[in-house]
Amino acid sequence: MEMMKAAGEWLAGRDPAEIAEKAGIDYDEKTNKFSLISLGTEVYVHYPDYEIEPCVE
Repeated sequence: MEMMKAAGEWLAGRDPAEIAEKAGIDYDEKTNKFSLISLGTEVYVHYPDYEIEPCVE
């Protein structure tokens, strides 16, 4: 969890569209969610709190 906190602090205040472009993932401005495929599962990351769904352990 410490890594998530550090990453969230580093990303705070950054433009989500720019984050998505640099990461090569989609960002939906209407829902404020990034979406990506990880290990065959579609994962959503909420902006700006970076909550991940489904929960990744």
